[in-house]
Amino acid sequence: MTIHIALGGSGNNHNPPEDNPIATGIGEAIGATVIHDQEPEDVSASLAAGDSPDIFQVTRNELNTYMEQGLVLDLTPYEDQLGDYVDFVGQDTVDQGRIDGQLMAITPYQNNTNDGTYWVRQDWLDNLDMEIPTNAEEFREVLRAFTEDDPDGNGSDDTYGLTGSSPGTYKYLWGAFGTPGPGRIYADEAGEIRDSYQDEGMAEAVEYIADLETSGFVDPDSYTIDGLEARDRGFQGTAGVMGVSWTAVVKEPSASLGREANPDAEWAQIDQLQQADGSPGMLPVSTDSASMYAIPSSLEGDDAKIEKIIGLINYLSTPEGNRFAMWGEEGTHYEVDDDGNISALPARDDFENGIFFIYLVAGREELPYLEALFPDLMDYIEVAHGQPTVTTWEEYVVPPDGYNRADADRFSEDQMVQLMTGQQPASNYQDVVDTLQGQFGYAEFVDAAREQLADVNTEN
Repeated sequence: MTIHIALGGSGNNHNPPEDNPIATGIGEAIGATVIHDQEPEDVSASLAAGDSPDIFQVTRNELNTYMEQGLVLDLTPYEDQLGDYVDFVGQDTVDQGRIDGQLMAITPYQNNTNDGTYWVRQDWLDNLDMEIPTNAEEFREVLRAFTEDDPDGNGSDDTYGLTGSSPGTYKYLWGAFGTPGPGRIYADEAGEIRDSYQDEGMAEAVEYIADLETSGFVDPDSYTIDGLEARDRGFQGTAGVMGVSWTAVVKEPSASLGREANPDAEWAQIDQLQQADGSPGMLPVSTDSASMYAIPSSLEGDDAKIEKIIGLINYLSTPEGNRFAMWGEEGTHYEVDDDGNISALPARDDFENGIFFIYLVAGREELPYLEALFPDLMDYIEVAHGQPTVTTWEEYVVPPDGYNRADADRFSEDQMVQLMTGQQPASNYQDVVDTLQGQFGYAEFVDAAREQLADVNTEN
């Protein structure tokens, strides 16, 4: 019997070799052949034709559509057979795969962690006798100085304070104003579901960003380049601050690219900027449950295959199976010291690293994995993961009938860019929100979010 897994996402970038020890070992453990597939170009058509993978990635919105069309298997009758999975991810996470009380998907282990920060040229700060900024006021002054005061000492006016790729350019700034940024649905400290457009600090944040933009402190190409292009501009000395993941700066081969571009550059992480009253800011982190894994309804009645799929999910949820899918064979791909610490062996690098995650249907605990794989980078990883975060749920919410999310998002993004770049006055912010809430029906989307999240554990 063969089980086809298509985790989608970054898994689509990997084509494991035929002699894949991970697939072989998992197959031996559950008594079936396990194959990694690329996600079908048209999942809906594949499901309708009955030739989809046996486990495939799905967003909750897609899951709702497929459920209405009868294309995904109701897992409710099999819940009592998923004990290892429930023990691993927790009942709250399991329940995130429910729609109308029916368990329709497998939700992976919830890390909901952050990996990015603003990074600043420490050597430029030293040249200008400045400190790493701790709040929005200090941040603005650093951006101004990096733009106007010749931080690299070359005598030219050729640098910007900040570069990035919209909307991520300001991801690490909104929290200094007490909001996770536009378009976020999240729970506040009291557990109330909030619409971030209505946050008290949003209008002030928009005005602040518009000041940065119109003052010329921000790379004007930030709305047309992608994240890696922005990172490379930082490496090349175009700007002194950029907001990116630690992997884009200190993990190889990125670290080598940075050294080659500018061997004298010294990059330091900026802790999440504090709010004006000194209280901590926050970073938005989208819930991992935005992506789940479903089983096609075409398998209904094939009890033998469903039993093997459940066995696969449970095995990958056990300490043994989860470790095997992440690390491979002990003594060959990794070793464990007397204290129980894992370290990778050279043989692990002989394979494309994709084979060590593309079968993890139940997910993994991220920080222990990173600590074992990148022990020399833990100082950077811990700074990123130690930032105060708020989990956002907008991707989890199934839009109400009649709400066109694409149109609403397009309107919001266009209007926010205009507000933040000075194409229209920042004081128009509330008018934009009112139009979004009314004409585009965003208020109904927020109502749907509150209803759907009423029984979900939204604590950070």
